[in-house]
Order: sequence, then structure tokens, then C-alpha cells
Amino acid sequence: MNLPRVVVTGGLQLQIENHKGVVEYTPSKIRVATARGEVVVTGAKLSILTIHQQELAVSGRIDNVQLLQ
Repeated sequence: MNLPRVVVTGGLQLQIENHKGVVEYTPSKIRVATARGEVVVTGAKLSILTIHQQELAVSGRIDNVQLLQ
């Protein structure tokens, strides 16, 4: 179905499956394209731990996650 799947663990780690690439990457905001829009992660000391063709992992203090369509 190619839908995005977002899993947040303890407000410190986040995984996004079925992404289409990183749109914006700063220590306080990460925007990731998906087939349904953008996943916007805001917080502090954000960093991309791993990035693969279908999965992306983020760590840091995660304050907010939004899906913008």
C-alpha cells in the first residue's frame, strides 16, 4: 500500500517506514517526504541515525510529529 508508518519510542527515537527522502534537516526540525505528504518532526538535538531506501531512524528529544498533506 506504500503508506508511511511512524513509530515513536519514548520521545527519544522515531522510525519512518516507506519514506521518499529527506526534505529538510536541522537539529530542531526534520521534514521527510512520503506518498501521503510530509512527516515533520520537531524537537532538540535531532539527528538521523540511519537512512535506508524504505526506512529512516531519528534520535533526539522529539517534541512533536505532524503529517502535512
